[in-house]
Amino acid sequence: MKIKIIINTKGERILAKLKWDYSKLKGKMVEKFGSQRGFAEKVGISEAYLSQKMVGKRGITLDEIENWSAVLEIPSSDIGVYFFTKKVL
Repeated sequence: MKIKIIINTKGERILAKLKWDYSKLKGKMVEKFGSQRGFAEKVGISEAYLSQKMVGKRGITLDEIENWSAVLEIPSSDIGVYFFTKKVL
């Protein structure tokens, strides 16, 4: 599967608007921080902004993937499972 990276108006590299299944990522946030809100606070973003990313209204940047993986202690070998599982429609 090819992953398309685009540059947004802020110059950030983001994944193209594909449908990704973030259920495992959400579970990891809750496991580590008790809630998505707790995770959002830890990484310095609002819960609303995180929610927009989780439902696909905003793309997740490569920098965010790197940072969130470190905060959630996701090994690099497992990043694909958490961030690149295609949503089955």
